[in-house]
Amino acid sequence: MGLVSSHGCGVESALRRLIVGGCEIRAISLEDLKMEGFDEEARSHAFNQLTCKVVFLVPCGSGTTGGTGDGDDDDYFEFNED
Repeated sequence: MGLVSSHGCGVESALRRLIVGGCEIRAISLEDLKMEGFDEEARSHAFNQLTCKVVFLVPCGSGTTGGTGDGDDDDYFEFNED
């Protein structure tokens, strides 16, 4: 069985975080928009257009590669560079 939630990727990881009370729900910031190629005015405009500024982060990635979840992002998601 698989699970992707704000408590982690994978059942074991999610249950572990749930038991200890971990949660990745927080307010979003300008840096979360990943708009490095845009000027400050464009970034601020995009941020102000968001109707919701709360995020539920899904911790993924290997703990050995700096991630906080179980496994590698590639195990769960298919990325398209186009």
